[in-house]
Amino acid sequence: MAQYLQAKLKDVLGITMNIHVLPGPDWMDGVRNKKNNIFIAPYKYDYLDPSNFYGIFYNGGRHGYHIAEYDAW
Repeated sequence: MAQYLQAKLKDVLGITMNIHVLPGPDWMDGVRNKKNNIFIAPYKYDYLDPSNFYGIFYNGGRHGYHIAEYDAW
């Protein structure tokens, strides 16, 4: 996936994107402290329930942002 995005950004927009594979703790530190611009991570769920995915973003979840309108919905 990362290589596909890298190629498309270069071909379509002329943007050079570097790819760095990080160990789990380094990746999570980068997400929490906004050290990188884009993160790609697999999402695995234990059963088909939208609330599993929703919980990642609701009220900040594991990500460092909060959108009141999203939470109110």
